[in-house]
Amino acid sequence: MTAARPSANIRDKPRPHGPGPANRRHPGGVQKGEVNVNTPNVAELLVQQTEKATRLAVEVEQLRQRLQEIARLSAECNDPDELRRELDRLTRQQ
Repeated sequence: MTAARPSANIRDKPRPHGPGPANRRHPGGVQKGEVNVNTPNVAELLVQQTEKATRLAVEVEQLRQRLQEIARLSAECNDPDELRRELDRLTRQQ
């Protein structure tokens, strides 16, 4: 009978941190099982990711073109100072 008593004490003690997990409110004030209307759905997330991928693809293409131009300039220039001047001119144009 003494073995049952400690578990009864633990079960009957009030919880120091408030109600148990089933009764707690979730962050943002949304109760468990409710739908947060501010959360984007799958279609909206796909659109956002597609737009981001498109922007990144454009940036990658621009960087690729700049690298090609730099490579061309480095092949044409005779010394580092000339290359530096050409790179400065290229940077000012953009």
